[in-house]
Amino acid sequence: MNFILATIPIRSQPSDVPPVGAISLLETLIQAGYDSKFYDIDALRPSFEQVVDYFRREQPDILGISAVVSTAYRYAKKLAYAVKEVSPGTRIILGGCLAASAEVLLRKCPIDLCVVGEGEKVLANLLKHWEKFGDFNASQEELRKIKGIAFIDSEGDFIFTGYEEQLLPEELPQPNYELLSKFSNLDCYIRDGLSSGYFEHDKRSYQPHRRGQKACWVLAGKGCASRCTFCHRWIKGYRAYPVKTVIDTMRKLKEKYNVGFFSLGDESFGSDRRVLEEFIEAVRPLDILFQIAGIRVTTVYRNPEVIRRLKEVGCVRTIFGMESGSDKILRVMEKAVNRKQNLEVAKILLKEGMYTIHQFVVGMPGENEETIKETIECAKLATETSSSYPIISNNYFQALPGTPGYEYLRFRGLIGKTLDDEEAYLLEISNMDAGSRAHYKNVSEEPLSKVFLWPHRIRVEVTTHWYKQHNWKPANINGNSAGMRHWLTTRRFYFRAVSLLGSFYWSLALILMRIRLYGLARAFSFTLGFKEEDDRNSFIIKEPKSLRRIVNYPQPEEMSISEANMLPLRKGR
Repeated sequence: MNFILATIPIRSQPSDVPPVGAISLLETLIQAGYDSKFYDIDALRPSFEQVVDYFRREQPDILGISAVVSTAYRYAKKLAYAVKEVSPGTRIILGGCLAASAEVLLRKCPIDLCVVGEGEKVLANLLKHWEKFGDFNASQEELRKIKGIAFIDSEGDFIFTGYEEQLLPEELPQPNYELLSKFSNLDCYIRDGLSSGYFEHDKRSYQPHRRGQKACWVLAGKGCASRCTFCHRWIKGYRAYPVKTVIDTMRKLKEKYNVGFFSLGDESFGSDRRVLEEFIEAVRPLDILFQIAGIRVTTVYRNPEVIRRLKEVGCVRTIFGMESGSDKILRVMEKAVNRKQNLEVAKILLKEGMYTIHQFVVGMPGENEETIKETIECAKLATETSSSYPIISNNYFQALPGTPGYEYLRFRGLIGKTLDDEEAYLLEISNMDAGSRAHYKNVSEEPLSKVFLWPHRIRVEVTTHWYKQHNWKPANINGNSAGMRHWLTTRRFYFRAVSLLGSFYWSLALILMRIRLYGLARAFSFTLGFKEEDDRNSFIIKEPKSLRRIVNYPQPEEMSISEANMLPLRKGR
């Protein structure tokens, strides 16, 4: 059997985060004795013609497509059609978060099966089935016994067989850099420490004995302790990696590849306090520097001294999903934190000198001018005493399949109820970054012209406030990109001008935004009050609560077989 596993692009630029899921699947199959190859399209970015030529040569029996995010739909569809054309006998399996749209994939693309959830056990069972029957259609009764898959049966119904059991913590894989070296380009994943973009702001990175050391990712946990309504996941709950596994992986990478800078891939680092304490003691002797890519606000709020202790053993940066400074929006998001906790943790970071990036999601259902003002005021307080220029990251609410956010758009008619409508939306968001407003569907309580100003307002008002607190002294700006526009908008005179113009600046900015969106005549008609830009009354959320409680899911008995089988995928884990 000739099996090929391929990653595909999910954003316009490749990531330095290794494809852990894909490599884990490959390693599982190789250890089981299957002839398996890996084609890292996402990292290598060959031309599409080169990709097609590759599959024309290889003629795989089975192609597994790893589509980590739903923004990969357009490429997945194009690839599936191209492979079927040059290698008609190939059966195609698709897994990853894009499989939340399994029915669309199976009915609109030449994809034979979708793997739903964690794939190691599922894929191994599928290949055993192939060995026995030589196809996936030969015995659908046997196929139905395999957990974690979706397919269209002989009656034309969409079938989901239920979730497979998840791996135990001790079974969770670390990135296998030797396999990446064999099948991909290791330079994509093991990079120069100081040029990686994560460590240059900490003076310890410039110590003589760290000169020339590399940076890469290891994993410390899988899943998340929370269930944010805009975030898709197949993983139920949170599993921390055994500390020994993490430390041993770091030690081996340090010895083999001269890695001294590590990014800890995790969404809820430290949620298990026992594991956290063990990690702090175990990492100390390694003399490395590391960043934590995801730690919950509540972890630090309940254990404030942990930031100081992590810094002492080499932590240079911690990233939090604070997302909003409004209690209303935090409830809609189901963040399980509040504004007070966000602010308290921000002050702890400042006190301990721990670098972070303040990340916000704007345009959620229920968002309005008041909630944005609350976010701005929260961000001001969180950054005003920082010795360095505040770094603010703003993303628009991006409705991804398998989330309450996506179902809310369907519920409100912003995504139609048919498969054609859902496919049109998937095509629209393909290759789209969350920071781009091109994908945004307005579910806020305000017209679009105001929504499109919010990210700019947050950054500019917070930065202007920071400059005022520092008497307009020059900023220490780390890691900013070049370019005239960026230079203009990060220098003092720009923010001083905004400060002097006050509310007039934002009134003018709103008029210009309306002109861009609607043209000159309509823009002034809206501004002068002759017409209303958009009636948002039906989108007002008077009682703040989780989107999960706002969306009305139909009862299974009211649905067709296919609709009922899609319901678990729509709800996610």
